[in-house]
Amino acid sequence: MVALIHNIQDDFWQPALTNTYDLSILVGVDRLCYCITDASKKLLTLRAYQLDTNYSLSETLPAILAQDNWLGMTFRNTTLICSTDDWQFIDSQDFNESIDYFVNAKTPLLQQSQPLYFAQKMVVFGLPVATFKTLNAQFKQNEVQYNGAALLNYWNNCLVNKDSEAAVFVHIQHQTLLLAYFNKHNFVDYKTYKFYASSDVLYAVLHFYQQHQLDPNIQALHISGELVEDSEVYKLLFKYIRHIHFLPANERLIFPQAFSNLLTHLFADVFVA
Repeated sequence: MVALIHNIQDDFWQPALTNTYDLSILVGVDRLCYCITDASKKLLTLRAYQLDTNYSLSETLPAILAQDNWLGMTFRNTTLICSTDDWQFIDSQDFNESIDYFVNAKTPLLQQSQPLYFAQKMVVFGLPVATFKTLNAQFKQNEVQYNGAALLNYWNNCLVNKDSEAAVFVHIQHQTLLLAYFNKHNFVDYKTYKFYASSDVLYAVLHFYQQHQLDPNIQALHISGELVEDSEVYKLLFKYIRHIHFLPANERLIFPQAFSNLLTHLFADVFVA
């Protein structure tokens, strides 16, 4: 039902001091991962679990908690980051938290909101009520974020003091692509696409380039999420896009020696929250 696939601790990690540490938990369709940092933003712990998608979170979460007592500890701050297909942009001046923006949703959703700090927009997103209740029963989080919004804020920060005319970012998670385009540091577009084969990823990315009249031989693609160099998806993208870069690690975090071999782009959405 669940499998621990990453488990790294720094030598200075002290479970007795968790009330002085910050916890960030990413809950995706097929994975749950978390990192723990101290007050200086030094990374102390990273754990990631692969989830069997045939089971609901109400079934997989107890299985994780049964083998991971750290998640039951008290932390200074807890941030919950979730992936969801239910999101939309609202101009900040038009946002009204009393409006149900997902009134026609197929399942009952608990509505949340998150600002885009660079675009005067709010991202309104919905989480299934059952999912939120399961998480809230275990984690008394101080903040709930949509991983797409957290990534957009980070992608924008990556462009500060950079001379790039245009930048395309893609984050790959379970059967979903998150794509964004910035032009001269200005936010232009953000879209999500479903995919079921490697060729679907290539088609979606090239279509996004074409839609914005971008040249794959010139404009670089910055990648994060579930992708490595020897994967079929990467090889296809590399064949058609000349400049591909993995997203750099968050500069606000301090990565001790224990994490020196970590492919940080795999965990971009838990590190950026």
